[in-house]
Amino acid sequence: MRGASHAFFVGKATSMEKIRPRGGDMPSPADRLSVRLARGEYESLQVFVLAGGKDLKNVRVEVSDLDGPSNWLFFREKFSATNVKVSVVGYVQTRRVPPYTVARITPSDREKTGYRRVSGKAETGWWPDPILDYLDRTDVRGDDLQGFWLRFRAPRAQAAGVYRGEVAVSADGVEPKVIPLEVRADGFEVPSKTPLP
Repeated sequence: MRGASHAFFVGKATSMEKIRPRGGDMPSPADRLSVRLARGEYESLQVFVLAGGKDLKNVRVEVSDLDGPSNWLFFREKFSATNVKVSVVGYVQTRRVPPYTVARITPSDREKTGYRRVSGKAETGWWPDPILDYLDRTDVRGDDLQGFWLRFRAPRAQAAGVYRGEVAVSADGVEPKVIPLEVRADGFEVPSKTPLP
């Protein structure tokens, strides 16, 4: 069991990282979550649940409404939870090693970007692939690491500023884990259409 008062471990990763459910890299602990986006932009991040040896039923990740900067004397801007879509990450099994090398993005303290590209022979096993938009909850087996995809959208009328709320990770019969969430909305918009043909 990981964590002092919770029956499960919660981790986080960027949308660029592929975290395997078994035998792969462990995500960093989700002590806080943050995302930054412009008006009209979509950004994603991942939350992971590791059951810690005991099966978990009905695991879900729920996002609260977020409070933002004060606009008037008693009025605070809001970032609605309806602007966040939570989906279960699905996994596919590979059984044969392909005849080509595969590149992966991994976190790195040595690179300016915080990530490095690693190329090598592909590994067999279970890999994250489909985002199951029709599922917002799932069961998690004892030693499996289950991913959830959080897709944030900033409306074009969203006021610029920092918005704070919470992400609650829960399952049937266990104490939920609540993680602070910060969304930074920039004061500019992305184009509604691409300038490229």
